[in-house]
Amino acid sequence: MKVVAGVLVIAGACTSPSDAPTAGIARVTQGSDAITIALGGEDNASRLGEILGGEKPLDFHWYAITFPARDAQALHSSDGVSVELTNLGARVGFQQVNRSTCNPATEDFSPCWLFESYAAGEPGLTGFITLRLTSDRIEGSFDVSWQGDTDRFGEPVQPYAHETVAGVAATVFGVDTP
Repeated sequence: MKVVAGVLVIAGACTSPSDAPTAGIARVTQGSDAITIALGGEDNASRLGEILGGEKPLDFHWYAITFPARDAQALHSSDGVSVELTNLGARVGFQQVNRSTCNPATEDFSPCWLFESYAAGEPGLTGFITLRLTSDRIEGSFDVSWQGDTDRFGEPVQPYAHETVAGVAATVFGVDTP
């Protein structure tokens, strides 16, 4: 399955336009080990803190992108950070919840909220993430593709391919430094 979205105000990675966040909001946590950026629509801005706290809400569309702390200076530079997702050394993570088919292997094609989590360098993962962070904006794009056998829908294990493509232009409404 390929999911394509236009410029993220936030638009991206959804199976139908009604599932896409309608306006881009970001919240950032900058710790000593990592920088995590949670992206979602304005209507769920108050819930982005849940994602940064490690929760995985399954009732709205969101993204979380984690960079190692060593990338902080580059992320804030005029060029930002660009990461090739086949590079294990990048230490970048990508998570999302999006609306998709529940379980094609059991012929359950009803819509479900699905959680996906990928780490740069993992088998089957390709694509890139390019982001630039200022004090009040995050801009860039990503193309995250994964292909392989999965049990993410439940049993049975089945072949699966997914691509998330989006442009990012979001307002940063909070920066937490734990």
